[in-house]
Amino acid sequence: MGRGTGLPRASSIRPPSGWTEPRRRCAAFSAFPKEHWRQIWSTNSLERLNKELRRRCRVVGIFPNEASVMRLAGSVLIDAHDEWQASERRYFSLESMAKLAGPGSTPVLTESP
Repeated sequence: MGRGTGLPRASSIRPPSGWTEPRRRCAAFSAFPKEHWRQIWSTNSLERLNKELRRRCRVVGIFPNEASVMRLAGSVLIDAHDEWQASERRYFSLESMAKLAGPGSTPVLTESP
């Protein structure tokens, strides 16, 4: 029991047996290097991308068909990819990405031009 609260201590509470798989999935980011945890856990980049897509959709207003929406979404994604590739500040550093490849493997990442 906790100190005078009448409630059990958190360390004494055990989750039901069926909770191991959801807990493992929730902590999947922990398989990556610690330097990546904050970026993987955060949704900031996704929110920024969605905000840019909404902004461009408002500029167009009405789309004539579904293909035009897909072209716009594709162009937003291509622009974001190009910006991430050419940026001075990378989302993940080359050094931290090299940890993913493991020792003795050939890195597939190169410096930006």
